[in-house]
Amino acid sequence: MTTQVTAKILFTILGAAVIIYILFVFADIPNKKNNGFNRKWLNKNLSAIAESEISLPSNRICGITNNSIYVTAENPQHILIFNRRLELIDTLFLNMNIPPNKIVPNFLEIDSPMIFLHLNNLETAFYGNIEKRSMNSTKLNIGIFLRSIQVSPSTMIVRSIVDSLTYLSFKKVDVVTGKTLLTNNFIGNDAGDGLTNDGMLLYDKNSNKIFYIKYFKNQFYSADTNLNLVYKTNTIDTTFTGNAKTGIEWHGKDAKIIPSTARIEVNKYAFVGDSLLYIQSGLRGDNEGLNSFVKNDDIDIYNLSNGKYVGSIALAKQDNQSFKSAKLINDTLIILYTRKIVMYKLPKAIK
Repeated sequence: MTTQVTAKILFTILGAAVIIYILFVFADIPNKKNNGFNRKWLNKNLSAIAESEISLPSNRICGITNNSIYVTAENPQHILIFNRRLELIDTLFLNMNIPPNKIVPNFLEIDSPMIFLHLNNLETAFYGNIEKRSMNSTKLNIGIFLRSIQVSPSTMIVRSIVDSLTYLSFKKVDVVTGKTLLTNNFIGNDAGDGLTNDGMLLYDKNSNKIFYIKYFKNQFYSADTNLNLVYKTNTIDTTFTGNAKTGIEWHGKDAKIIPSTARIEVNKYAFVGDSLLYIQSGLRGDNEGLNSFVKNDDIDIYNLSNGKYVGSIALAKQDNQSFKSAKLINDTLIILYTRKIVMYKLPKAIK
């Protein structure tokens, strides 16, 4: 009897292994095949010059000054303050009565001494002075929004989806009055499917331009703060069409458009600094092995003024995890993981 049971167990294990092998061989695994482009490596793997463990699970680098680095915990009301040697020097708590289920998603930025917090689900903008520990709030007359950035002490830009998640809308909003100043869909005819055209919204203070980088297509856009298109261009990969297939989910009489299949993120994260746009890519270049791609985060770099590709760098993942947030100040790159903050010096070839 024991021999029979053992044989059945071994047979089951062998059968499962065969099934997994067949799925691996025949499944359409992202980055298993070539993607039709090569990277120009400026530095294949940057070396850290400083790092520090973080006691609380962290979420985002929300501001950098000449002396301080501001990091939010998972709750944006909790802010950790590090010096430029990555030593924790202070903490800050935003004492606001916010329902826990309304905190996420959010946008928080510190441009010392000013602080700006946007809560999408509350349709509210908070702004104040860190040194005075004071916060004001404004109810925004724009409905629920999905992306937002602060572009001046008194104005923000939001991106929402209207008409049953099929149409993108960009608005410039006065954070003091809550009123919409102007609306313009600067991505034009590409705004036909809110899910396929989902993306990241960034602001570069030096050029006073905003940037919209799509998650699922190789496209990004530059616009001025009055939502006029400056240029539209492509990332170096070849994903010209969105890979998101949609379906309909019914809640009683209400219908919602949702992804019906897993979506491949072409562009996973982005940040700006020193006249350059940095995009973390979700696609492997043909001149990089799959093992190297799995172990590193590939970051492609573009010129902010014209969108031209400059080159790429790679960052080793920490505990097999990609970074959560990044900021650049001069030639120093600050990278945040859930429990660690790391500092890198960028190669001179980027400058």
